[in-house]
Amino acid sequence: MSAAIETPEKVNAQKRDTNVLRAFAIASGLCIAAGMGTLFVSTRDIVKGVKAEKWAQTEGVIKSVTEYQYSVGGKNFGGNTIHPAYGSGYPSEVDDQLIRLLKAGRRVRVYYNPVNPEESTLAAGFYSCSYEILSGGLAFFGFGLAVLLACWFAIKGSQDFAGGITIEQLIDK
Repeated sequence: MSAAIETPEKVNAQKRDTNVLRAFAIASGLCIAAGMGTLFVSTRDIVKGVKAEKWAQTEGVIKSVTEYQYSVGGKNFGGNTIHPAYGSGYPSEVDDQLIRLLKAGRRVRVYYNPVNPEESTLAAGFYSCSYEILSGGLAFFGFGLAVLLACWFAIKGSQDFAGGITIEQLIDK
């Protein structure tokens, strides 16, 4: 059996391949981190929206599409939360609906946290579209994890298929 000869070209190619795989591993780590962050934030916002259904309610007045005012116990507060899970990534149709609905001067129901009345929202409960962001976070996390594992196996795993083959020599009798 002959041993494999390590030429300088082969060594350089292996180093280059390892560096590329490490770069992919770092990028996949960033995907995992972004996915985990998105999962955390979207889950927190979904739960907060559901909990807000049980918050105290008061009447408020729309000041602009993104701002409203309300009073609790004779103290005035301002808010700008449509729903804890609502963000700027929603389709323009949703924004158009809100613009038509939230005209300055209109009276609106405001949900506020009785423990912290500065915390408020105009909409409470669960909205299935909240799963879009949650699913995106899960997809980033899963993709990053898959690429990271593939890189790990490529860097640390064995690729010596020839080493797993046993050649028996025939002995002449």
